[in-house]
Amino acid sequence: YIESADGFPTYGFAVAEDTGGAIKGNRIDLFYNSRREAYNFGRRNVTVYVLEDWDNVRIREREREDA
Repeated sequence: YIESADGFPTYGFAVAEDTGGAIKGNRIDLFYNSRREAYNFGRRNVTVYVLEDWDNVRIREREREDA
């Protein structure tokens, strides 16, 4: 789970699918569907939470959306 450290709207749930060599050190590369979305988020500090049981997290998220 990724949230912005400066109060900007949170990125939310994400899956680490690309662990290529271009990103080094204490950095993370976030995917957005459009260039505009990526530029709007920009470069910023984020807090990353590693969730071990991803399937249960998605189930709870869907239950919240249905409520």
